[in-house]
Amino acid sequence: MTRGLEAFAPSLKDAPVPKFAACVAEAMGGNVDARRIQDLIDTSNRKGIIFHGISNPRLVPNVEQHGVLPNTPEGGFVSYWSMGESLFGTQTPRGITTFDSTFFHYAYSNKGAHENKPSMHIAVTLLELLGPRGEIRPNQQVQIKKLVQRSEIELLTAEGKEGNKTINERMFELLEEAARHFSPGTKLRS
Repeated sequence: MTRGLEAFAPSLKDAPVPKFAACVAEAMGGNVDARRIQDLIDTSNRKGIIFHGISNPRLVPNVEQHGVLPNTPEGGFVSYWSMGESLFGTQTPRGITTFDSTFFHYAYSNKGAHENKPSMHIAVTLLELLGPRGEIRPNQQVQIKKLVQRSEIELLTAEGKEGNKTINERMFELLEEAARHFSPGTKLRS
């Protein structure tokens, strides 16, 4: 009889969460706890799930149609994707910095057509769909130097506050769903 990680799940759920996940949960607010944050980080690292924030809502239709272009000139015409902890920021001696992170920085938009209704947009894919990448380390940013086709991504969108859930909570729930049941070429909206 073989036993996978599932056999250890109860003891892992009771294990203390790293400080990073606790800081992210505090920054996120709402009902997202540190255990859920850590579970998403671990799943991203284990499965090679990577994330790309789309800060300009006017670009979302282009991403919906074609995918994510390598259009970051300061990075040598690449697109930047995050895996694990880098989705939320960088650990510092005092906690975390969320500047330059996919979730708290690049996914947010208050511009353009959604000026009166804040929105978040994140593209999700698997490293294995993009071909050989060389050495990829957990919790790091990944540079992709090619078009990530629409058929290779799942596009997540959360808009405004709905009920008692914040936009952060709603986007986090979409990320959890994408990590559990990744389905390239689809769009999840909350």
